[in-house]
Parts: sequence; C-alpha cells; structure tokens
Amino acid sequence: MLKRQEMRVIIEILAGIVLSAIITAIAISTGYFIINKNGYANFDVNLLGLNLYRIQNYGVSGEPIITNIMFLGVILSILLVIIIELLVATNKRGKKQ
Repeated sequence: MLKRQEMRVIIEILAGIVLSAIITAIAISTGYFIINKNGYANFDVNLLGLNLYRIQNYGVSGEPIITNIMFLGVILSILLVIIIELLVATNKRGKKQ
C-alpha cells in the first residue's frame, strides 16, 4: 500500500498532466480562432515561448509539436508537486508550533 505522501505526489503529477492538456487545448482553440478571424495562411501557437502547434489555413489540419507539449506537461507537473508539497510542509510546521 502506498503511503499518504506517495499517493499525494502521484495525484499531483496526474493533475499537472491534466492541467497541461487543458491549457494546450485552450491555446490551440485560440489559435484556430485567430487564424479564422484574421485569415492568416498559417499560424504557430506559442505558449511561454514554446511552439506547441502549427496551423495551416487550408484544410482543418494542424501539426502538433509533441516534444514541446510533453515538456510543458513535465514542467507543470514538477511545479505543481513543488508548490503543493511546500504548502503541505508549511501547514504541518504551523500545526506543530
């Protein structure tokens, strides 16, 4: 059986991946909105300097840049684990005093 902290870290990592998927989907949807509104021939969806998706105006296809999308997921997962574990540690210290 997993300990409480191990289970919490696993949940935090999964939450980071889900959060990354949601942010990526919103960014790509915004990119399609921009390309349709302005009539660009092509458009690169960037988030924090990372090129996530290339949209071509002909057809309904785009090209995902998988390595950058995975990198975003890893970074968000790590940040989420660090932030939540720091909050939990701070709360535990506050209760002991």
